[in-house]
Amino acid sequence: MLIDSSRSKPQRVFDFLHAHILTIIVGIVIISSLLSLVAIMTDKEEKKIEAENSNVVYEDINTLYFSMNNIKSLNPLTSKDEDTYYISQIVYGSLFTLDDKLNIKNDLVSKYSADAREATVSITLRNAKFSNGESLTADDVDYTIDKIKDLGSKSPYYSYVKKIDSVDVTGSKTLKIHFKKKYDAALDNLVFPIVSSSSYESDGSMVPGTGPYRYVKYNKQRDLTLKPNQYYFGEKAQGKIVFKFIKKQDAVPGLITADMVTAYVNKNSDADAVAEDKNLTYTPIVSSDAEYLGFNFKNKLLADKKMRQAIAYAIDTEKLIEDNYGGTAVTSDSIYYPGFMGVNSGETRFSIDQRASATLLEELDLKDTSGDGWLLDKKGKIISLTLLVNKNDDSRLDAATTIAEGLAKVGLKVKVHSLPWKEYLSALNRNDYDLYLGGYEFDKQYNLKSLFDKKAVRGYNSDDVQAYLDRMETCQSAEKQAETFRGLERLLADEVPYYCICYKTYGFTTVNHFESEVLPTFFNIYRGCEGWKWQKAVKNSDAEESGSNS
Repeated sequence: MLIDSSRSKPQRVFDFLHAHILTIIVGIVIISSLLSLVAIMTDKEEKKIEAENSNVVYEDINTLYFSMNNIKSLNPLTSKDEDTYYISQIVYGSLFTLDDKLNIKNDLVSKYSADAREATVSITLRNAKFSNGESLTADDVDYTIDKIKDLGSKSPYYSYVKKIDSVDVTGSKTLKIHFKKKYDAALDNLVFPIVSSSSYESDGSMVPGTGPYRYVKYNKQRDLTLKPNQYYFGEKAQGKIVFKFIKKQDAVPGLITADMVTAYVNKNSDADAVAEDKNLTYTPIVSSDAEYLGFNFKNKLLADKKMRQAIAYAIDTEKLIEDNYGGTAVTSDSIYYPGFMGVNSGETRFSIDQRASATLLEELDLKDTSGDGWLLDKKGKIISLTLLVNKNDDSRLDAATTIAEGLAKVGLKVKVHSLPWKEYLSALNRNDYDLYLGGYEFDKQYNLKSLFDKKAVRGYNSDDVQAYLDRMETCQSAEKQAETFRGLERLLADEVPYYCICYKTYGFTTVNHFESEVLPTFFNIYRGCEGWKWQKAVKNSDAEESGSNS
């Protein structure tokens, strides 16, 4: 049927509907039927799922299952296996330990007094016992220190113990530790595992400790079993732990979904995405891996703290974390760990503030006199800076580009210079840069003297900072050390010798029905595990059968 194009649009639509009314009605009926069928099928599927879920209950499980790699040795004093290091912290006690803010806390020590002038620590031990029932004595501490000294670099704790000059045992529970140097005698050197002088063997395999757990069974090719230490002085653990040897750690998330692994700390950058994909519970944990911006102090302009402050104000760290580090990072007040000793707030002082940056640059007499957006010095020369970065790290390379874009908004022209790792290091050693973006994985002690040493190629020359760092490493109480750090923190925040971009995070990934009042830390991934609880999904029929069998 031909339609007269000269007629109005409403008239043409009416003619079309009139000519095809029967076809349209039939189509509507068919579509309505299909929609009804889909609704019925969907409702049936929802009822089926609801029925299945109603047949599922959750049962408390008294065993924690963890994954681990094959290890070479369980000897707490010699093993350099990462898994042994973590496990040792729940099997063996130490004189002092660190909390989640890296504050010093007593462990096997009942009370102590520190003498910074003499570089000594006088200690009274608590009434603790090893898992074989033997009492902890001062002789055990003396024996452990001597054993680590004899092992030398073969022991991962030698870097701590080598600072000790001697130990005076003054009683069964009392001793005095003498350090070699005044400024090398911090309490956080006394965090190594203590072993029994009468039970320690040369192979050090499964020797008794004073921690919340004890070794029970070890199959090198399959698993390792720990049970609660009945003699533990603290809160007793309720269930056992089974470590399963998993060759491919990428398989662990799948094993968690099958309830074969209870929890683990994923150190990969995609930990959050993996947990979401597997529908697992994910909690971020701050690592010791910092990303920071360094300065070349031979550049007269960068040697002025106002310039470093201006650069810091022009960088949007939150944007960098979200866009370049995948959201798996947090900010920090300084190069120190976020919340270090309870002093840092966890939020950088230099939140993005282009106006504050512009004010500081103006105070440095840097102006855009040409009107092209770039700042010029007094001689009319454009301020041009080179930002060095290693090209093998995609996140860091992207972050460098974002930083350059941010600095351009305040008139600073920055060229990103990316190099392969070895060439990047060579450029740093030659001081061939103005700015550089780097990373640093810190030890839990956070002794940063080498990072600020005058002799360091990229070091920061400040007598005031060095004085604070020296005091941080003296024999002083935990309270006094925190007070010292507050002064250091204020100084670093003012002078910005390094600008911390962020601290990367790990992912504590667990089954969904999991409870924990204490979370792991980057240096103690099983911290508080004696109080962890979890439930496994079972069908009602299975639960009833299990109950009748019991």
